[in-house]
Amino acid sequence: MNHKRILYTIGQVIMVEAVFLALPLLVAVIYGEQKGVLAFLIPAVGALVLGGLLTLFGKKASFELRSGDGMLIVSGAWLGMSLIGAIPFVIAIDSCSYVDAFFETVSGFTTTGASVLPAVDILPKCILFWRSFTHWIGGMGVLVFVLSIAERSFGKSIHILRAEMAGPDVDKVAPTARATTKLLYHLYIALTVAEIVALLLCKMPLFDSVCHALATAGTGGFGIKADSLASYNIAAQIVVTVFMWLFGVSFNVYFLMLAKRWRDLKKQDELFYYTGITIVAAVLITISLTVSGVTSATYSGDIGKAIRDAFFAVSSMVTTTGFATADYAAWPEFSRAVLFFLMFCGGCIGSTAGGLKVGRIMVMMRNAKNDLRRAVHPRTVKKVSLNGKTLDDATTAGICTYFVLYCAIIFVTFLLLALEPTRFETDISVAIACVGNIGPAFGEAGPMAGYAMYSDFATIVLSFAMLLGRLEIYPLLACIMLGSNKKGTN
Repeated sequence: MNHKRILYTIGQVIMVEAVFLALPLLVAVIYGEQKGVLAFLIPAVGALVLGGLLTLFGKKASFELRSGDGMLIVSGAWLGMSLIGAIPFVIAIDSCSYVDAFFETVSGFTTTGASVLPAVDILPKCILFWRSFTHWIGGMGVLVFVLSIAERSFGKSIHILRAEMAGPDVDKVAPTARATTKLLYHLYIALTVAEIVALLLCKMPLFDSVCHALATAGTGGFGIKADSLASYNIAAQIVVTVFMWLFGVSFNVYFLMLAKRWRDLKKQDELFYYTGITIVAAVLITISLTVSGVTSATYSGDIGKAIRDAFFAVSSMVTTTGFATADYAAWPEFSRAVLFFLMFCGGCIGSTAGGLKVGRIMVMMRNAKNDLRRAVHPRTVKKVSLNGKTLDDATTAGICTYFVLYCAIIFVTFLLLALEPTRFETDISVAIACVGNIGPAFGEAGPMAGYAMYSDFATIVLSFAMLLGRLEIYPLLACIMLGSNKKGTN
Protein backbone atom coordinates (compact mmCIF):
# COMPACT_ATOMS: atom_id res chain seq x y z
CA MET A 1 0.00 0.00 0.00
CA ASN A 2 1.35 3.40 -1.05
CA HIS A 3 0.60 5.38 2.14
CA LYS A 4 2.50 8.50 1.13
CA ARG A 5 0.80 8.68 -2.27
CA ILE A 6 -2.59 8.25 -0.58
CA LEU A 7 -1.89 11.17 1.78
CA TYR A 8 -0.46 13.22 -1.09
CA THR A 9 -3.62 12.81 -3.16
CA ILE A 10 -5.94 13.50 -0.21
CA GLY A 11 -3.86 16.62 0.48
CA GLN A 12 -4.37 17.78 -3.10
CA VAL A 13 -8.12 17.23 -2.80
CA ILE A 14 -8.25 19.29 0.42
CA MET A 15 -6.32 22.09 -1.28
CA VAL A 16 -8.79 22.01 -4.17
CA GLU A 17 -11.60 22.30 -1.63
CA ALA A 18 -9.94 25.49 -0.34
CA VAL A 19 -10.29 26.89 -3.87
CA PHE A 20 -13.95 25.80 -3.95
CA LEU A 21 -14.55 27.60 -0.64
CA ALA A 22 -13.39 30.82 -2.28
CA LEU A 23 -16.53 30.96 -4.44
CA PRO A 24 -19.08 31.20 -1.57
CA LEU A 25 -16.59 33.57 0.08
CA LEU A 26 -16.95 35.80 -2.98
CA VAL A 27 -20.75 35.52 -2.74
CA ALA A 28 -20.54 36.66 0.90
CA VAL A 29 -18.48 39.68 -0.17
CA ILE A 30 -20.91 40.56 -2.98
CA TYR A 31 -23.93 40.45 -0.66
CA GLY A 32 -22.13 42.15 2.22
CA GLU A 33 -22.40 39.18 4.60
CA GLN A 34 -19.53 39.82 7.02
CA LYS A 35 -20.16 36.73 9.10
CA GLY A 36 -20.22 34.71 5.90
CA VAL A 37 -16.79 36.03 4.93
CA LEU A 38 -15.30 34.63 8.14
CA ALA A 39 -17.31 31.42 7.77
CA PHE A 40 -15.54 30.59 4.52
CA LEU A 41 -12.20 32.35 4.99
CA ILE A 42 -11.29 30.37 8.13
CA PRO A 43 -11.85 26.85 6.68
CA ALA A 44 -10.29 27.89 3.35
CA VAL A 45 -7.05 28.91 5.04
CA GLY A 46 -7.15 25.81 7.24
CA ALA A 47 -7.67 23.57 4.20
CA LEU A 48 -4.73 25.17 2.40
CA VAL A 49 -2.44 24.59 5.39
CA LEU A 50 -3.58 21.01 6.03
CA GLY A 51 -3.60 20.10 2.36
CA GLY A 52 -0.15 21.63 1.89
CA LEU A 53 1.30 19.62 4.78
CA LEU A 54 -0.15 16.34 3.49
CA THR A 55 1.07 17.08 -0.03
CA LEU A 56 4.55 17.94 1.23
CA PHE A 57 4.69 14.73 3.28
CA GLY A 58 3.89 12.50 0.30
CA LYS A 59 5.57 14.50 -2.44
CA LYS A 60 8.46 12.10 -3.12
CA ALA A 61 6.37 8.93 -3.04
CA SER A 62 5.90 6.63 -6.01
CA PHE A 63 3.00 7.56 -8.30
CA GLU A 64 1.94 3.93 -8.70
CA LEU A 65 -1.50 3.17 -7.28
CA ARG A 66 -3.38 -0.08 -6.78
CA SER A 67 -7.13 -0.68 -6.62
CA GLY A 68 -7.12 -0.72 -2.80
CA ASP A 69 -5.19 2.56 -2.75
CA GLY A 70 -7.85 4.15 -4.94
CA MET A 71 -10.58 3.12 -2.51
CA LEU A 72 -8.66 4.52 0.47
CA ILE A 73 -8.03 7.79 -1.36
CA VAL A 74 -11.69 8.19 -2.29
CA SER A 75 -12.96 7.38 1.22
CA GLY A 76 -10.39 9.60 2.95
CA ALA A 77 -10.93 12.48 0.54
CA TRP A 78 -14.72 12.48 0.86
CA LEU A 79 -14.61 12.25 4.65
CA GLY A 80 -11.99 15.02 4.87
CA MET A 81 -13.95 17.27 2.51
CA SER A 82 -17.11 16.79 4.57
CA LEU A 83 -15.38 17.53 7.88
CA ILE A 84 -13.91 20.76 6.52
CA GLY A 85 -16.98 21.73 4.48
CA ALA A 86 -19.14 21.63 7.61
CA ILE A 87 -17.26 24.47 9.33
CA PRO A 88 -18.99 27.35 7.42
CA PHE A 89 -22.42 26.19 8.64
CA VAL A 90 -21.30 26.31 12.29
CA ILE A 91 -19.81 29.80 11.97
CA ALA A 92 -22.52 31.38 9.81
CA ILE A 93 -25.60 29.87 11.49
CA ASP A 94 -25.94 30.51 15.22
CA SER A 95 -28.14 27.52 16.06
CA CYS A 96 -26.30 24.97 13.91
CA SER A 97 -24.34 22.27 15.76
CA TYR A 98 -21.33 20.60 14.15
CA VAL A 99 -23.22 17.29 13.90
CA ASP A 100 -26.01 18.99 11.93
CA ALA A 101 -23.43 20.86 9.85
CA PHE A 102 -21.62 17.60 9.06
CA PHE A 103 -24.93 16.00 8.01
CA GLU A 104 -25.78 18.98 5.78
CA THR A 105 -22.35 18.90 4.15
CA VAL A 106 -22.38 15.15 3.59
CA SER A 107 -25.89 15.49 2.18
CA GLY A 108 -24.54 18.14 -0.19
CA PHE A 109 -21.41 16.35 -1.37
CA THR A 110 -23.21 13.01 -1.76
CA THR A 111 -25.96 14.83 -3.72
CA THR A 112 -28.62 13.50 -1.33
CA GLY A 113 -30.38 16.79 -0.62
CA ALA A 114 -31.72 15.83 2.82
CA SER A 115 -31.65 18.74 5.23
CA VAL A 116 -31.77 19.25 9.00
CA LEU A 117 -31.97 23.04 8.71
CA PRO A 118 -35.51 24.13 9.62
CA ALA A 119 -35.83 27.32 7.53
CA VAL A 120 -33.67 27.69 4.42
CA ASP A 121 -35.42 30.91 3.39
CA ILE A 122 -33.60 32.91 6.06
CA LEU A 123 -30.12 31.46 5.47
CA PRO A 124 -27.35 33.78 4.18
CA LYS A 125 -26.84 33.81 0.42
CA CYS A 126 -23.32 32.44 0.79
CA ILE A 127 -24.60 29.39 2.68
CA LEU A 128 -27.36 28.80 0.13
CA PHE A 129 -24.79 28.95 -2.64
CA TRP A 130 -22.41 26.61 -0.77
CA ARG A 131 -25.20 24.04 -0.28
CA SER A 132 -25.96 23.99 -4.00
CA PHE A 133 -22.28 24.10 -4.95
CA THR A 134 -21.53 21.01 -2.83
CA HIS A 135 -24.05 19.17 -5.02
CA TRP A 136 -22.23 20.26 -8.15
CA ILE A 137 -18.84 19.24 -6.73
CA GLY A 138 -20.08 15.87 -5.53
CA GLY A 139 -22.15 15.10 -8.62
CA MET A 140 -19.21 14.31 -10.84
CA GLY A 141 -16.78 13.76 -7.97
CA VAL A 142 -14.01 16.00 -6.70
CA LEU A 143 -11.35 13.38 -7.45
CA VAL A 144 -12.52 13.34 -11.05
CA PHE A 145 -11.90 17.10 -11.04
CA VAL A 146 -8.42 16.66 -9.53
CA LEU A 147 -7.54 14.07 -12.16
CA SER A 148 -8.70 16.40 -14.93
CA ILE A 149 -6.37 19.23 -13.86
CA ALA A 150 -3.40 17.24 -12.49
CA GLU A 151 -0.15 18.05 -14.24
CA ARG A 152 1.24 14.56 -13.70
CA SER A 153 -0.36 11.17 -14.00
CA PHE A 154 -1.21 9.25 -10.84
CA GLY A 155 0.01 6.01 -12.37
CA LYS A 156 -3.01 3.74 -12.64
CA SER A 157 -5.39 6.59 -11.87
CA ILE A 158 -8.26 4.66 -13.43
CA HIS A 159 -8.45 2.98 -10.00
CA ILE A 160 -9.48 6.33 -8.51
CA LEU A 161 -11.98 6.88 -11.32
CA ARG A 162 -13.46 3.43 -10.77
CA ALA A 163 -13.68 3.89 -6.99
CA GLU A 164 -15.45 7.25 -7.21
CA MET A 165 -17.64 6.56 -10.26
CA ALA A 166 -18.43 2.97 -9.42
CA GLY A 167 -20.51 0.70 -11.62
CA PRO A 168 -20.37 -2.64 -13.39
CA ASP A 169 -18.43 -1.22 -16.31
CA VAL A 170 -16.61 2.08 -15.79
CA ASP A 171 -14.83 2.60 -19.11
CA LYS A 172 -12.55 5.35 -20.26
CA VAL A 173 -14.19 7.32 -23.07
CA ALA A 174 -10.80 8.76 -24.01
CA PRO A 175 -7.26 7.24 -24.25
CA THR A 176 -6.24 8.19 -20.68
CA ALA A 177 -8.00 8.67 -17.35
CA ARG A 178 -7.05 12.34 -17.35
CA ALA A 179 -8.44 12.88 -20.85
CA THR A 180 -11.60 11.03 -19.83
CA THR A 181 -12.17 13.21 -16.79
CA LYS A 182 -11.52 16.42 -18.73
CA LEU A 183 -14.08 15.40 -21.33
CA LEU A 184 -16.61 14.48 -18.63
CA TYR A 185 -16.18 17.86 -16.94
CA HIS A 186 -16.52 19.74 -20.23
CA LEU A 187 -19.88 18.01 -20.76
CA TYR A 188 -20.87 18.62 -17.15
CA ILE A 189 -20.07 22.32 -17.28
CA ALA A 190 -21.76 22.76 -20.67
CA LEU A 191 -25.02 21.22 -19.43
CA THR A 192 -24.89 23.30 -16.23
CA VAL A 193 -24.41 26.55 -18.15
CA ALA A 194 -27.20 25.57 -20.55
CA GLU A 195 -29.59 25.16 -17.62
CA ILE A 196 -28.58 28.50 -16.10
CA VAL A 197 -29.31 30.24 -19.40
CA ALA A 198 -32.62 28.41 -19.80
CA LEU A 199 -33.74 29.39 -16.28
CA LEU A 200 -32.75 33.01 -16.89
CA LEU A 201 -34.89 32.98 -20.02
CA CYS A 202 -37.75 31.76 -17.80
CA LYS A 203 -37.28 34.96 -15.74
CA MET A 204 -35.79 33.24 -12.73
CA PRO A 205 -33.36 35.58 -10.87
CA LEU A 206 -29.64 35.03 -11.54
CA PHE A 207 -28.77 33.82 -8.04
CA ASP A 208 -31.73 31.41 -8.01
CA SER A 209 -30.84 30.17 -11.51
CA VAL A 210 -27.25 29.43 -10.57
CA CYS A 211 -28.16 27.65 -7.33
CA HIS A 212 -30.85 25.51 -8.94
CA ALA A 213 -28.67 24.63 -11.92
CA LEU A 214 -25.79 23.56 -9.66
CA ALA A 215 -28.15 21.43 -7.57
CA THR A 216 -29.80 19.92 -10.64
CA ALA A 217 -26.47 19.08 -12.26
CA GLY A 218 -25.42 17.08 -9.22
CA THR A 219 -28.95 15.62 -8.96
CA GLY A 220 -28.91 16.88 -5.37
CA GLY A 221 -32.03 18.92 -4.75
CA PHE A 222 -31.05 21.50 -2.14
CA GLY A 223 -33.51 24.33 -2.71
CA ILE A 224 -33.26 27.94 -1.62
CA LYS A 225 -36.93 28.16 -0.64
CA ALA A 226 -38.96 26.15 1.86
CA ASP A 227 -41.38 24.99 -0.86
CA SER A 228 -38.55 23.90 -3.20
CA LEU A 229 -39.68 24.96 -6.72
CA ALA A 230 -43.44 25.18 -6.10
CA SER A 231 -43.47 28.99 -6.09
CA TYR A 232 -41.60 29.39 -9.41
CA ASN A 233 -43.37 29.76 -12.73
CA ILE A 234 -44.39 26.83 -14.92
CA ALA A 235 -41.66 27.45 -17.50
CA ALA A 236 -38.91 27.22 -14.85
CA GLN A 237 -40.41 24.02 -13.46
CA ILE A 238 -40.45 22.45 -16.94
CA VAL A 239 -36.81 23.41 -17.52
CA VAL A 240 -35.75 21.82 -14.23
CA THR A 241 -37.80 18.69 -15.07
CA VAL A 242 -35.98 18.29 -18.39
CA PHE A 243 -32.50 18.91 -16.98
CA MET A 244 -33.02 16.59 -14.01
CA TRP A 245 -33.79 13.84 -16.51
CA LEU A 246 -30.83 14.78 -18.71
CA PHE A 247 -28.40 14.57 -15.79
CA GLY A 248 -29.77 11.10 -15.04
CA VAL A 249 -28.51 9.93 -18.45
CA SER A 250 -25.07 8.31 -18.68
CA PHE A 251 -22.40 10.76 -19.82
CA ASN A 252 -21.16 8.03 -22.17
CA VAL A 253 -24.35 8.64 -24.17
CA TYR A 254 -23.45 12.31 -24.66
CA PHE A 255 -19.93 11.32 -25.67
CA LEU A 256 -21.31 8.92 -28.30
CA MET A 257 -23.62 11.67 -29.59
CA LEU A 258 -20.75 14.17 -29.88
CA ALA A 259 -18.59 11.54 -31.60
CA LYS A 260 -21.53 10.72 -33.94
CA ARG A 261 -21.20 7.04 -33.11
CA TRP A 262 -24.84 6.33 -33.86
CA ARG A 263 -24.43 2.55 -34.07
CA ASP A 264 -23.02 2.42 -30.56
CA LEU A 265 -25.72 4.80 -29.38
CA LYS A 266 -28.43 2.42 -30.59
CA LYS A 267 -26.94 -0.28 -28.36
CA GLN A 268 -27.50 1.80 -25.20
CA ASP A 269 -30.47 -0.24 -24.05
CA GLU A 270 -30.17 1.19 -20.53
CA LEU A 271 -31.15 4.60 -21.96
CA PHE A 272 -34.29 3.15 -23.55
CA TYR A 273 -35.33 1.41 -20.32
CA TYR A 274 -34.63 4.61 -18.36
CA THR A 275 -36.82 6.58 -20.78
CA GLY A 276 -39.55 3.97 -20.68
CA ILE A 277 -39.61 3.85 -16.87
CA THR A 278 -39.90 7.64 -16.71
CA ILE A 279 -42.79 7.84 -19.19
CA VAL A 280 -44.75 4.88 -17.79
CA ALA A 281 -44.37 6.05 -14.19
CA ALA A 282 -45.43 9.62 -15.06
CA VAL A 283 -48.49 8.41 -17.01
CA LEU A 284 -49.58 6.13 -14.16
CA ILE A 285 -49.22 8.92 -11.60
CA THR A 286 -51.09 11.38 -13.85
CA ILE A 287 -54.02 8.97 -14.12
CA SER A 288 -53.94 8.34 -10.37
CA LEU A 289 -53.96 12.06 -9.57
CA THR A 290 -56.91 12.81 -11.82
CA VAL A 291 -59.19 9.91 -10.84
CA SER A 292 -58.44 9.58 -7.13
CA GLY A 293 -60.79 11.23 -4.68
CA VAL A 294 -57.80 12.37 -2.63
CA THR A 295 -56.49 14.75 -5.32
CA SER A 296 -59.31 14.95 -7.87
CA ALA A 297 -60.39 18.38 -6.61
CA THR A 298 -56.91 19.71 -7.37
CA TYR A 299 -56.12 17.94 -10.64
CA SER A 300 -59.33 16.77 -12.35
CA GLY A 301 -60.03 20.24 -13.73
CA ASP A 302 -56.41 20.86 -14.69
CA ILE A 303 -54.89 17.91 -16.57
CA GLY A 304 -51.89 20.03 -17.53
CA LYS A 305 -50.95 20.57 -13.89
CA ALA A 306 -51.34 16.85 -13.19
CA ILE A 307 -49.01 15.99 -16.07
CA ARG A 308 -46.45 18.62 -15.03
CA ASP A 309 -46.43 17.59 -11.36
CA ALA A 310 -46.30 13.89 -12.26
CA PHE A 311 -43.38 14.26 -14.69
CA PHE A 312 -41.56 16.56 -12.29
CA ALA A 313 -41.96 14.15 -9.36
CA VAL A 314 -40.93 11.15 -11.47
CA SER A 315 -37.92 12.94 -12.94
CA SER A 316 -36.92 14.12 -9.47
CA MET A 317 -37.27 10.67 -7.88
CA VAL A 318 -35.81 8.50 -10.64
CA THR A 319 -32.73 10.73 -10.83
CA THR A 320 -32.60 10.98 -6.99
CA THR A 321 -32.59 14.79 -7.24
CA GLY A 322 -35.25 15.54 -4.66
CA PHE A 323 -36.76 18.81 -5.91
CA ALA A 324 -40.54 19.17 -5.58
CA THR A 325 -43.37 21.24 -7.01
CA ALA A 326 -46.07 19.52 -4.94
CA ASP A 327 -46.28 17.62 -1.66
CA TYR A 328 -46.44 14.04 -2.93
CA ALA A 329 -46.82 12.87 0.69
CA ALA A 330 -50.49 13.92 0.30
CA TRP A 331 -50.96 12.08 -3.02
CA PRO A 332 -52.97 8.85 -3.46
CA GLU A 333 -51.47 5.59 -2.21
CA PHE A 334 -50.90 4.33 -5.76
CA SER A 335 -48.94 7.44 -6.77
CA ARG A 336 -46.73 7.12 -3.70
CA ALA A 337 -46.22 3.42 -4.43
CA VAL A 338 -44.90 4.27 -7.90
CA LEU A 339 -42.56 6.89 -6.43
CA PHE A 340 -41.43 4.37 -3.80
CA PHE A 341 -40.39 1.98 -6.60
CA LEU A 342 -38.46 4.78 -8.28
CA MET A 343 -36.50 5.33 -5.05
CA PHE A 344 -34.85 1.95 -5.67
CA CYS A 345 -34.48 2.48 -9.40
CA GLY A 346 -32.10 5.43 -9.80
CA GLY A 347 -30.72 6.88 -13.03
CA CYS A 348 -28.26 5.43 -15.53
CA ILE A 349 -24.81 4.08 -14.77
CA GLY A 350 -22.26 6.82 -15.46
CA SER A 351 -24.67 9.67 -14.58
CA THR A 352 -24.71 11.91 -11.53
CA ALA A 353 -27.85 10.17 -10.23
CA GLY A 354 -27.85 7.87 -7.21
CA GLY A 355 -29.87 4.74 -6.43
CA LEU A 356 -29.25 1.21 -7.65
CA LYS A 357 -29.13 2.41 -11.28
CA VAL A 358 -31.30 1.14 -14.14
CA GLY A 359 -28.40 -0.83 -15.62
CA ARG A 360 -27.91 -2.91 -12.49
CA ILE A 361 -31.62 -3.70 -12.30
CA MET A 362 -31.54 -4.78 -15.96
CA VAL A 363 -28.56 -7.06 -15.33
CA MET A 364 -30.20 -8.68 -12.30
CA MET A 365 -33.48 -9.20 -14.16
CA ARG A 366 -31.69 -10.72 -17.15
CA ASN A 367 -29.61 -12.93 -14.88
CA ALA A 368 -32.78 -14.12 -13.13
CA LYS A 369 -34.35 -14.86 -16.52
CA ASN A 370 -31.28 -16.91 -17.52
CA ASP A 371 -31.43 -18.84 -14.23
CA LEU A 372 -35.09 -19.68 -14.83
CA ARG A 373 -34.29 -20.75 -18.38
CA ARG A 374 -31.48 -23.02 -17.14
CA ALA A 375 -33.85 -24.56 -14.59
CA VAL A 376 -36.02 -25.72 -17.49
CA HIS A 377 -33.21 -26.32 -19.99
CA PRO A 378 -30.02 -27.15 -17.99
CA ARG A 379 -27.79 -27.16 -21.08
CA THR A 380 -28.75 -23.62 -22.08
CA VAL A 381 -25.79 -21.22 -22.06
CA LYS A 382 -26.60 -17.53 -22.41
CA LYS A 383 -24.58 -14.59 -21.12
CA VAL A 384 -26.03 -11.39 -19.70
CA SER A 385 -25.46 -8.25 -21.78
CA LEU A 386 -25.78 -4.53 -21.13
CA ASN A 387 -25.50 -1.70 -23.65
CA GLY A 388 -24.37 -4.10 -26.35
CA LYS A 389 -21.57 -5.62 -24.24
CA THR A 390 -21.55 -9.16 -22.91
CA LEU A 391 -20.79 -9.26 -19.20
CA ASP A 392 -18.66 -12.01 -17.70
CA ASP A 393 -19.94 -14.11 -14.81
CA ALA A 394 -17.78 -12.26 -12.29
CA THR A 395 -19.31 -8.90 -13.23
CA THR A 396 -22.84 -10.28 -13.07
CA ALA A 397 -22.16 -11.90 -9.70
CA GLY A 398 -20.62 -8.65 -8.46
CA ILE A 399 -23.80 -6.75 -9.30
CA CYS A 400 -25.92 -9.29 -7.42
CA THR A 401 -23.53 -9.04 -4.45
CA TYR A 402 -23.80 -5.26 -4.56
CA PHE A 403 -27.60 -5.51 -4.43
CA VAL A 404 -27.41 -7.74 -1.34
CA LEU A 405 -25.04 -5.28 0.39
CA TYR A 406 -27.23 -2.35 -0.66
CA CYS A 407 -30.31 -3.93 0.91
CA ALA A 408 -28.33 -4.99 4.01
CA ILE A 409 -27.14 -1.42 4.63
CA ILE A 410 -30.70 -0.11 4.22
CA PHE A 411 -31.88 -2.73 6.73
CA VAL A 412 -29.19 -1.90 9.30
CA THR A 413 -29.83 1.84 8.88
CA PHE A 414 -33.56 1.25 9.35
CA LEU A 415 -32.98 -0.79 12.53
CA LEU A 416 -30.86 2.00 14.01
CA LEU A 417 -33.48 4.59 13.07
CA ALA A 418 -36.15 2.43 14.73
CA LEU A 419 -34.63 3.48 18.05
CA GLU A 420 -36.00 6.96 17.36
CA PRO A 421 -39.59 8.03 18.26
CA THR A 422 -40.54 8.30 14.58
CA ARG A 423 -43.01 6.29 12.51
CA PHE A 424 -42.22 3.09 10.58
CA GLU A 425 -43.03 4.69 7.20
CA THR A 426 -40.70 7.58 7.94
CA ASP A 427 -37.78 5.44 9.11
CA ILE A 428 -37.84 2.89 6.27
CA SER A 429 -38.23 5.54 3.57
CA VAL A 430 -35.50 7.70 5.14
CA ALA A 431 -33.12 4.72 5.21
CA ILE A 432 -33.79 4.09 1.51
CA ALA A 433 -33.56 7.81 0.69
CA CYS A 434 -30.17 8.25 2.39
CA VAL A 435 -28.51 5.09 1.06
CA GLY A 436 -29.92 5.88 -2.38
CA ASN A 437 -28.91 9.58 -2.08
CA ILE A 438 -32.47 10.71 -2.80
CA GLY A 439 -33.16 13.15 0.03
CA PRO A 440 -36.89 13.65 0.60
CA ALA A 441 -38.72 10.56 1.81
CA PHE A 442 -42.23 9.88 3.07
CA GLY A 443 -44.09 10.45 6.34
CA GLU A 444 -42.48 13.05 8.59
CA ALA A 445 -39.60 13.46 6.11
CA GLY A 446 -41.69 14.34 3.06
CA PRO A 447 -40.67 16.74 0.26
CA MET A 448 -41.87 19.81 2.15
CA ALA A 449 -40.39 18.69 5.48
CA GLY A 450 -36.89 17.67 6.57
CA TYR A 451 -34.81 15.52 8.92
CA ALA A 452 -34.65 17.92 11.88
CA MET A 453 -36.68 15.54 14.09
CA TYR A 454 -33.82 13.03 14.35
CA SER A 455 -31.33 12.94 17.24
CA ASP A 456 -27.57 13.46 16.86
CA PHE A 457 -27.07 9.68 16.92
CA ALA A 458 -29.49 9.15 14.02
CA THR A 459 -28.01 12.12 12.17
CA ILE A 460 -24.53 10.58 12.32
CA VAL A 461 -25.89 7.18 11.22
CA LEU A 462 -27.61 8.79 8.23
CA SER A 463 -24.47 10.76 7.36
CA PHE A 464 -22.47 7.56 6.94
CA ALA A 465 -25.38 5.91 5.15
CA MET A 466 -25.24 8.72 2.58
CA LEU A 467 -21.47 8.31 2.18
CA LEU A 468 -21.86 4.55 1.72
CA GLY A 469 -24.53 5.14 -0.91
CA ARG A 470 -22.61 7.80 -2.86
CA LEU A 471 -19.36 5.80 -2.95
CA GLU A 472 -21.39 2.69 -3.77
CA ILE A 473 -20.44 0.83 -0.61
CA TYR A 474 -17.12 -0.78 -1.51
CA PRO A 475 -14.58 2.02 -0.79
CA LEU A 476 -15.78 2.61 2.79
CA LEU A 477 -16.22 -1.10 3.52
CA ALA A 478 -12.74 -1.74 2.09
CA CYS A 479 -11.30 0.81 4.54
CA ILE A 480 -13.03 -0.93 7.45
CA MET A 481 -11.72 -4.31 6.30
CA LEU A 482 -8.18 -2.99 5.91
CA GLY A 483 -8.36 -1.49 9.38
CA SER A 484 -9.59 -4.75 10.91
CA ASN A 485 -6.88 -6.73 9.08
CA LYS A 486 -4.18 -4.45 10.49
CA LYS A 487 -5.51 -4.94 14.01
CA GLY A 488 -5.52 -8.68 13.45
CA THR A 489 -1.87 -8.71 12.44
CA ASN A 490 -0.70 -6.79 15.51
